[in-house]
Order: sequence, then structure tokens, then C-alpha cells
Amino acid sequence: MRAQFVFENILNELSSNSTLYHRSYKKMKVGDVIKPKKDKSGAHWAEKKPFEKAMETFRKEKYPDAPSRVNAIFCSIIPRSRFKDKGYLYVVKPLGKMLMTNSYLIDLLEETFDKDYFNEIDRKYGYKNYEIGRKYLDEHPVQLRYLLDSWGADRYWNGKNIGDKESTEVICESAIVTEVIDTKNKDLFLGDKIEITEDDKVHVNTTIYFEKSGDIEKYENKDKDIINFINKFKILYKDPKEELSKYDKKYGGGGNLKISGFLKRGTKLKILVTNSDLKHSRKNREGYKYTRIMFSTIFKEKLLRYTMDYFYSYTNNIRDVSKYFKKL
Repeated sequence: MRAQFVFENILNELSSNSTLYHRSYKKMKVGDVIKPKKDKSGAHWAEKKPFEKAMETFRKEKYPDAPSRVNAIFCSIIPRSRFKDKGYLYVVKPLGKMLMTNSYLIDLLEETFDKDYFNEIDRKYGYKNYEIGRKYLDEHPVQLRYLLDSWGADRYWNGKNIGDKESTEVICESAIVTEVIDTKNKDLFLGDKIEITEDDKVHVNTTIYFEKSGDIEKYENKDKDIINFINKFKILYKDPKEELSKYDKKYGGGGNLKISGFLKRGTKLKILVTNSDLKHSRKNREGYKYTRIMFSTIFKEKLLRYTMDYFYSYTNNIRDVSKYFKKL
């Protein structure tokens, strides 16, 4: 039996003895120490993001004793938090520095930052010199810091603006697994391969982007290679609809082709992203189990990689689209 983790007293109880929950796509066992995830170069997954660089600069300046987001793991205080899409569930004890705060603040901060970040590059360098502007800002994190909402960042780092139980996150330097929760359920994880089991149930959009110079003209002129590529997606649909959009040439030109409709039974896909009903604010798609699902397409057991989006589009009468998926 596990002692109840009382939310009302969380600020007083948060310590190395606190019971927390962690999600990971990696399978682990009791006693394993969870350390920050890093790529092959040794960098944390968040370390290269301009927004996270700005947050790290702010932390070092204002809250140097708080754990760093770019060298930490993230936990929740309840099992079914808004992070329930992040993989297998583990009960953990935190190790090292820790901070409990409101994860929704990060969403708001990043949304505002991204707009100001792109506006700043466009204002100083213009669309055509975007890469030059991006490189300069990324190499000067102090400049990124000035694009950050300082008031919002202060609310995040001071740990006094705890949200509801679902949105509360705990940042800690590492953690130890104390229990493995059975995850044999119907939740979808990144990397899962699925097959559509019924016709006329799963409505999706595929957006193919024409980014290379002249590709959109080739499409309009029925270029054989481009048409054959597009047909690989169209054959997955029943009666697909097409909608072509062209970009203004002053922003680089190009365009995209949107294919939409119901997928055929037997279509095989690979999960890229799943967002549950707790991932975003509760007003977003209330009552739906998943607020967004993105896929890669499998052709002859190989993933087709291209500049594209492939995602689930909602219908009013299907609240849980996953019941029409069979895991492979």
C-alpha cells in the first residue's frame, strides 16, 4: 500500500522522500536511476531550443539554486497527469535539486517567445536571411533573454504558482525508480505501429509541402515523379479531397497540397505524436480522448520520410478514435 500524496500540502512535503511519477518510452526496472536524456553529442533534448536557452539564462541570473530545465528530468505528482502521453509510467523518488511549478506557464511563455523570436529575426534580417538571424540569436543567449516575458518566467521559476494537479510538474536533477506501473492498456505511445480496422471512421489530413524551387509548378504540370509520390498517399483514402495553396513569392514562394478524407481499412501507420485530453487546457477538445495524433506512413514496412504532416482530424461522433486502431 502506498501512502496518499496529499496535494494541498505538497510544498511542505516535496523532498527526496516524496512520491512522484515519471513517464518514459524507455523500459526500466525498480532501482534504476533516471538521468537527463541526452543526444549523441551529449546535449540535453532542450538545450538547443532558443526558448530553453532564454529560460536557462533567466534562471542563472535570477534563480541559480533552482534545477536547470536543460539538465533535468520531469515528473508529475499524480499518475494521470497531462503528460500521460509520454510513455510507460513509473513511481519515482527525486534526487538532487528539485522544483515544483505550473507546466502551463511554460506553454504560455514559449508561445509568446516564439512569436517575438520570429518577429525579431524578420525585423532585423528579413525572411531571406532567416538562418543568419537565427544563428546570431542562438549564439547570443543574452539577446534571447530579452525576448522572454520576464514576469511570466519569474512566476515559473519561483515555484509559487502551482496549477491544478494535472498540470503541476516537478523538475529534478535525477530520480530513482521505486515501482513500475502496469501499462497494458489501450493508450498510444510514440513508435507504436497501428492498422486501421474500419472504413469511414478515421478522418485525417495529409499536408505535402512543396519547398524546392519549381516543385509546385511541376505538380501543376503533372510531373510523373511528384504525381506518383502523391498517389502513394491518396490510395490510403476513400474518395480523398485535394486543396492546393500557394505561398506569396515575397515569403519564398512554394506551397502545399492538402489531402483529406477517411482512411481505408487496412492502412498501416506509425505513431509520431499523441496528445491526450489532458495535454492542453481543458477547453481544448473537451470530451475527446486524444486531442491530436500524428503519424508516419508505412509502405512495405518502411517509413516514407518527406517534408509533410500526417495527422488525425476530429469528427463529432467519435470521441476515441483509437478504438479503430489495431496495434501491430
